[in-house]
Amino acid sequence: MEAVKQGTPVLALRSDTHVVLASFKKAQSELAQHQQKIFKIDDHLCIGISGLTADARVLAEYMRNECLNHHYVYDSPMLVGRLVSQVADMSQQKTQSSSKRPFGVGMLVVGC
Repeated sequence: MEAVKQGTPVLALRSDTHVVLASFKKAQSELAQHQQKIFKIDDHLCIGISGLTADARVLAEYMRNECLNHHYVYDSPMLVGRLVSQVADMSQQKTQSSSKRPFGVGMLVVGC
């Protein structure tokens, strides 16, 4: 939770037809580049993250693979709630093992 508290804020605004996802784009120091905080998962799904970017990339790759597998099998886009449930289950499994650490990232998942 400490990594999420120290991360940059992410904001999402929703209307009936559109979603806007916004984040700060600041570098840790003058010599460093800014890190990407918004990831496209699928044509209908996007996430904004706060916390450890490396953990977010792992989760984003997992979410992309799940969306691709679902689209391949069912020939329809994956429901946002189902994907979030699968990510929550995977995160919970990480906390059950003593040799693994939990993901240090907070995600804002938006989609239609």
